[in-house]
Amino acid sequence: MKAMVNPKNIFNDSVLLVKKMETYFQALLSNNHFMGSVLIDCGGEILLSKGYGMANLEHDVLNLPFTKFRIGSITKQFTATAILKLQEQNLLDVNNSLAIYLPEYPYGSQITVHQLLNHTAGIPSYTSFEDIKSKTKTGIELDELIAYFCDRSLDFTPGERFSYSNSGYVVLTKIIEVVSDLSYADYLQKYIFEPLKMADSGYDFAQTVLPNRATGYTFTSKEYQNADFFDISLASGAGGLYSTVEDLNKWSLSLYTDAVLSQVSRDAMFAPTVEEEEKVYYGYGWRIETQYNRDCISHNGGIEGFVAHLARYPQKRVTIIVLSNLATSPILKIEKDLGAIVFGESYELPK
Repeated sequence: MKAMVNPKNIFNDSVLLVKKMETYFQALLSNNHFMGSVLIDCGGEILLSKGYGMANLEHDVLNLPFTKFRIGSITKQFTATAILKLQEQNLLDVNNSLAIYLPEYPYGSQITVHQLLNHTAGIPSYTSFEDIKSKTKTGIELDELIAYFCDRSLDFTPGERFSYSNSGYVVLTKIIEVVSDLSYADYLQKYIFEPLKMADSGYDFAQTVLPNRATGYTFTSKEYQNADFFDISLASGAGGLYSTVEDLNKWSLSLYTDAVLSQVSRDAMFAPTVEEEEKVYYGYGWRIETQYNRDCISHNGGIEGFVAHLARYPQKRVTIIVLSNLATSPILKIEKDLGAIVFGESYELPK
């Protein structure tokens, strides 16, 4: 049995840390800056796992650690994991061209699976198209979604540079289905969620009645409002999953083990393959940078009514997960401030 790191041996006073976090979140709540759930794990020991504000304002339902949130682009790391799992199963090779798996795809012979994973394929991101709003209210099939963007010219020669593209991860979703002969949702369920006992995670089909589902909101200068409707099929494997802070912590902890992926695959996923911006790199579904003089592997997510952030500090085995059903929550700052609290760095209370 693998020994867990005791957070009391890492941090001088975990009780004081939790008190500082509670003070921080009360300041956020008093300014209508946050609703959601938060989990802080240090070496396999949970310092904080708690919901704040309302999962549903109309029915006075509280957010709790097991409340389910749409996680937006945090989905990408699960899509990347599925691709690497298929590679372990000898069903694909990330260095192969897209044409091998989707021979009908335009420019497929110029693009590799690796370039789809790290956003260097040059495929324009469909979420930036001018008419995207016309597609958010009704369901769309995966092939129809790919047809929406595949005939457009590439933004640049594949491999030339980084450009974040949701389209690339939709194409990866199709590859997963073709190669595995399973739906995207079923593949993730079989090879990730079930092995890790992530019973509160999955693909967020619009028709499914999902217990403990949070409702998405925004906050204007005066009041809360329901977020615009967004049919999740448009997000696909780029942003279509839901989860809880507790399930995402199981996921984060599993990445220190071979429970889902081998060490070779995990090293590939976390490798800083391309510079996204100064001193911030992208792997496969993860950003890699230095924060508070420590390695930080993270990704954020945003989809109508929801924002999310998952950050891992592997040197101390610290995981910070923030899921919010308030689109106007300053999610990146919240995670950064929580990291400052954990590591004893300076921060300011929200005003």
